[in-house]
Amino acid sequence: MEAFVIANAERYYGVWLITRCGSLMKTGYNLHYWGLCLFILMLIGLVSRVVAFFGMITFKKK
Repeated sequence: MEAFVIANAERYYGVWLITRCGSLMKTGYNLHYWGLCLFILMLIGLVSRVVAFFGMITFKKK
């Protein structure tokens, strides 16, 4: 999400861009933390697959 917001920031203009970049800096967004972003995406994917698997077992679906 961080990389998406920062990469698309050039499409915005005017005061909105200034306030958006200011709020991103306050919350600590950093494009260089891509390893953490990939890890979180993989973790969310793994957790969702585990939940889906247990749901299939619980409801006896294949």
